[in-house]
Amino acid sequence: MARLSYQTAGDKIAIVLSTMCAIHCLTLPVALIAFPLLATTFVGGEHFHGLLVWLILPTSILALGLGCRRHKDQFVIGFGILGLSLIVVMVVVGHDLFGEIGERVGTVLGSGFLISGHIRNHHLCRRDDCEK
Repeated sequence: MARLSYQTAGDKIAIVLSTMCAIHCLTLPVALIAFPLLATTFVGGEHFHGLLVWLILPTSILALGLGCRRHKDQFVIGFGILGLSLIVVMVVVGHDLFGEIGERVGTVLGSGFLISGHIRNHHLCRRDDCEK
């Protein structure tokens, strides 16, 4: 049985967390209309995005860093930095600077870039056998 490396596990976890962030951002307004009680829960509040960022940051930095140390792919580095930067900016000041729609667009774009970087990182690490 193959051993799951920190890089492989990190890429997969970061993809799931970034996807959760984008889905939460896109579906929350509709979910709040359909289920108003959801607004009283942790998932219905903005703090949920903050928690996701605190989980995404170390996971992404570890996975992308381990992979890029081996394959040094510029797209992985660029997508990772751009995606993480967008997500962090949107959580910290996105609503104030860009409004609700701008914050959602920025968060989804950031998640998309980050997911793309992790997918490419995962494929390159499988090709280059980064676990060794």
